Amino acid sequence: QKLARKLLLSAADLPHGKPGAAQLLGLRAGLLVQMGEFDAVAQLASYAGNATNDENLLKARSDSLLAINDLDQACQIAAPQVKKSMDVYWLKLSGFCQIRRSDLTAAQLTLSLLNEQDDTDSATQAMLAAMIDKSAAPPKSLKNPSPLQLAMIRMASWPLPMNTVETAQTAALKILARPPETEMDVRIAAAERAAELGAIGYSELEEIYTAREFTVAERADAANAATQPGPRTNALMYQSVRQQDTEAGRATALGVAWAAARAGNSFTAVARANIAATRDVIPVPELLGMADNAGRALLTAGETASATRWFDMARNLEITGNEDATKVKRSLWPLVRLANGLDTLPHDPAEMESWL
Repeated sequence: QKLARKLLLSAADLPHGKPGAAQLLGLRAGLLVQMGEFDAVAQLASYAGNATNDENLLKARSDSLLAINDLDQACQIAAPQVKKSMDVYWLKLSGFCQIRRSDLTAAQLTLSLLNEQDDTDSATQAMLAAMIDKSAAPPKSLKNPSPLQLAMIRMASWPLPMNTVETAQTAALKILARPPETEMDVRIAAAERAAELGAIGYSELEEIYTAREFTVAERADAANAATQPGPRTNALMYQSVRQQDTEAGRATALGVAWAAARAGNSFTAVARANIAATRDVIPVPELLGMADNAGRALLTAGETASATRWFDMARNLEITGNEDATKVKRSLWPLVRLANGLDTLPHDPAEMESWL
């Protein structure tokens, strides 16, 4: 992510493209929007100056402004573009801006033009119609939402449609993870996916986990949280891990957190968020039951040496005839071997056959 951002923001002289072809600056800005690098788009746009006619750059700038909720400036960009461009993007943004300033007659005309010119984006048209006619219903499902669609949802105070977080791409996930008005468990789910994609740092995910409020009764029942996997449980267990004042209590809470995360398909995010606590747990035979998850959690953060200690503990216990240790060793063996490099753990045909 850092390498891509640095490349896309380069101020080096640009190559000359073919006449009439898309300008490289606008293409780069569009990629930055897809990465969720909204602040960086403004930096890139400054290279072109205010008089740019690069439509892709203007669209990327508008999307980045919508993402950070700077609606005034986004509408200022749309006003001249809708008069001279054939791109339906500007019609959609213009309709939104007309509704925002309560010019519903103009917005209805814009929607009519959209219905005639664009048959590929029924979701945005349905949302505009619902904002114009308050009796109309917004879409119940929204796949891979755009910055404009999310801005409409915010302005109309609609609940987020089903499957939005599950289908959202990097830019939308970053938008959903940050505004405080978004329902908290939706923010957590978006932040988990955004962190896994590199759009936000894991420290930001930890802050969102910490901000989720729980009742005394919910905290007391944290040990049973693994039966209800999901964003809420991940936040509850993150807080529970940090509230433990003994290593044994911390280890138990981590075990519950990992079990719930694996059941909810969010293991990477939960493991990385809890990596500091995981690093402090010492591998001892009494903790064999958490060795597989502990090793995997440490490997997600590149903590190869610490992960290998859990593997070595299981391998040493296997010698005593411990079948559970054998299962842990076989589970971690290929991961630890790859993480350490093939020269660190020599090839052992018997071990390979045992694992297979």
